[in-house]
Amino acid sequence: REAIIYVEDLVEARRKERNDLLMPLYTNLAQVYLKLDSAAPAEEIAGKALAIAEVPRNSVASGIRAKALFRRGLARKAQGKLEDAYDDLAAALQLQPGSEDVSREVASVRTKLAEQARK
Repeated sequence: REAIIYVEDLVEARRKERNDLLMPLYTNLAQVYLKLDSAAPAEEIAGKALAIAEVPRNSVASGIRAKALFRRGLARKAQGKLEDAYDDLAAALQLQPGSEDVSREVASVRTKLAEQARK
């Protein structure tokens, strides 16, 4: 029984290590794709980061979760997926209400959605 507990604790510790490494790698790779005007891969990679963040036991910090949402939102905006982009950006803004970059992008997408609705 003690061996099982030890291994479970070890596996849990490795999961945290793995996630602590993967989250910034995924969000940074998403940024690279955005800089290369490759929005679809950026959306996919940011989505991988968010899949990790959505698992409660992974305990992903809100700052890195906000970064992944922000980058996926930018990727979706670049692809014209404005409603999905707005959802991601609004969620990022809830996690980081003081972020000027996120606020600016939320306003931009809101404006584009309003223009779309008028057409």
